[in-house]
Amino acid sequence: MAMTTMQHFLDGYEGKFKKKLEERREKVALPIRPRGKKTRLWIDNEYFSERYGEVLPLSALAVYAVLAKFANARTQSCYPSVTKIMQESCIKSAKTVAAALKQLEQYRLIKISHSRGRSSNRYTLLDSRIWLKPNPVKISAELGQILPSTPVKNDLQSHISEIREKEIMEDNKRISLNEDSEGIANSEWTPL
Repeated sequence: MAMTTMQHFLDGYEGKFKKKLEERREKVALPIRPRGKKTRLWIDNEYFSERYGEVLPLSALAVYAVLAKFANARTQSCYPSVTKIMQESCIKSAKTVAAALKQLEQYRLIKISHSRGRSSNRYTLLDSRIWLKPNPVKISAELGQILPSTPVKNDLQSHISEIREKEIMEDNKRISLNEDSEGIANSEWTPL
């Protein structure tokens, strides 16, 4: 008799447990995005894999996302006004939007066809294969030179930058060695 009572207790407990588990699964199992959704935008993976986020501000990503949202699927062109871009990206300043557009054009992520008169400019999202590579290397402030991050136009420019950086490092070593040797020469040294 004790066995049946215990069995009923466990069966009841197991039933309650299974019911609670199902309830939790229903809460956790959220629907995923549908594949063929027409109102979806995409941002090229290269924006992240090539590390454009290191050299471009978040406002540039927000502006790029708005342009991607409005871009025609076939032509990848759109005509949003600066006001519309500000509304969609939650950027408060037209100057910030203008700076972001300029940076995106500088890195060849977009092409801006300026309009005449009161109509909006045409923005075309360009193929990631022609984007200029970001150059996140900055010269240290100790050298007295701070260079803004600029796009790398080709391998030659990258090679020149590397050579220039090495020359600066060598100059710094020579300067520090000269300062050290002058300090030793000017100090009074007596042998033990």
